[in-house]
Amino acid sequence: MTERQKLWAKSRYLRSKMRQIGPMITGSVALRHIKCGKPNCRCTRGYPHFICQVTYKTRFLDNENFQTINLTTDLVRLTYPEEDLLLVIIDQTAIGDVQVISANVPTEGRSIPLAISTFEYTKIERSQNLIEEESLTTLSSGLPKGIKVVEIAERGYGKSILLKNRLQREELFIIRGKEM
Repeated sequence: MTERQKLWAKSRYLRSKMRQIGPMITGSVALRHIKCGKPNCRCTRGYPHFICQVTYKTRFLDNENFQTINLTTDLVRLTYPEEDLLLVIIDQTAIGDVQVISANVPTEGRSIPLAISTFEYTKIERSQNLIEEESLTTLSSGLPKGIKVVEIAERGYGKSILLKNRLQREELFIIRGKEM
């Protein structure tokens, strides 16, 4: 067995073990030294507290104080200063029970998020189509004047109401179809 085959086998084994763990949430772990602020604590004498801080993606995405749509115009001009046609990849994924709709601009082999919205299936008061349409409309309205969007999305965004609204606003789109 070659080294590459051994690594591939180990990768498959580890992935199968990870699936047995159960639901996981993407996050970060940071080890930090902090001062608590109490005047008589040992941390004021140079012995800070050692803590392990865990942050979860859902906390960031659900934070009402941070709205990526407010940065859209600046990010677009920073990334594509001379372009009038902007490719935007629309992606929807689940993090636990939270659905995340993200609009990303590809650049230099990476992607920059322009807008992110979240919802939970169990808490939908209106239709999912309406939530998706509001996300796309918010993205379009937040772009600089003169920028024409080409939305690239999965087949789930090929719903008639979403396509109709894109056509009414004269937006361009590419929807991935089902393989034949």
